Amino acid sequence: VRVKEGDLRDLLGDVDAINGDTVIVRPRHEMIKQKLEFKLSELEKYFEQGDHVKVVGGRRAGITGMVTAVEGEVIVLLTDVGKEEARVFSADLQDTNEVSTGLDVVGVYKLYDLVLLESAGVSMTMPSVGVVVKLEKDRLQVLDNNNKLKAMRPSDVQLQKKSATAVALDAEQQTIGQGDAVRVTEGPMKGKNGTVRHVFRAFLFLYSPSRMENSGMFCVRSRQCTLMGQSKHTENGA
Repeated sequence: VRVKEGDLRDLLGDVDAINGDTVIVRPRHEMIKQKLEFKLSELEKYFEQGDHVKVVGGRRAGITGMVTAVEGEVIVLLTDVGKEEARVFSADLQDTNEVSTGLDVVGVYKLYDLVLLESAGVSMTMPSVGVVVKLEKDRLQVLDNNNKLKAMRPSDVQLQKKSATAVALDAEQQTIGQGDAVRVTEGPMKGKNGTVRHVFRAFLFLYSPSRMENSGMFCVRSRQCTLMGQSKHTENGA
């Protein structure tokens, strides 16, 4: 903690005990050896770059991450899940060794599910689709087939269950499907490798463990890729 007012303002210390509104603090100061008493209102939580913390209050409660910057009472984190920047008040944080994996399930949806975006204003003859890349308390973060991240309510999407058997053709007319490794040879993602997580018509949703954003997911057209190695699928499965 840090003392935020009075003669000892900015003094750092560790909480030894809390008795109601009184906090006993062990100062981190070579000249002050004895424990000191402060009112709770005189102290604030103190974090440094590199600290690993958990959010225990506010709308981001439950996430964990590493402190990358301190801006007064606002702490900037790099989250463990999704590797995103989050800004939270220091009062809503605590030190932790825990590493969150995010919510596992929201309604019937879980991470990496393929979903139809029914409320996207697109006719169902040519639907918009996406993959769930993050789950929050009351919404899903979905990466759509245009590589755009969208915040969706669970009621705005529908689970697509057929992608496990779906296949597509790559740039060399080879059959590719779920679990195949591909290399992107055209477009904005050219040069990247990934494993096919989902196939939907001409779109491949690929996963790369080296990709920090969107839980490792990105989307390309199948004709922008070439198969690496041997396919787990055959044209008979098309």
